Amino acid sequence: ASFAGSIDDARIYDRALTADEIKALEPNKKSELKLWAWWTFDGEGAEQTGRFKKSKLVGDAKLADGRLLLDGKTGSFIALQNETSSVPAESAQQPLPPL
Repeated sequence: ASFAGSIDDARIYDRALTADEIKALEPNKKSELKLWAWWTFDGEGAEQTGRFKKSKLVGDAKLADGRLLLDGKTGSFIALQNETSSVPAESAQQPLPPL
C-alpha cells in the first residue's frame, strides 16, 4: 500500500513514545523529546538534526506550503545519511514496499 496525502513533518525518535507524548506533539514545533531525525518539509526538506545529509523527491512527490505531498502512486521521499549515497534508478521508480 502507498500513502496518498500530505505530511506536515516526519520524526524518528530513539525510543517508542507513550500515547501522551504523541498527543503532545505539534506539527513543525520542536518538542522536549530527544529527536533522532526530523524533517519539517520547509524549503528543500532538509533533515533538522544533520544525520541525513541528502534527500530526494521521486516521481510526483512535491514540497508545497511546508508539507510533503505524495500521490500514492509514484511519489516518494528518500533520505540518505551521507553525501555520496545514491539511489539506483530502478529503485527510485518503484513504490516502497508495505511495512
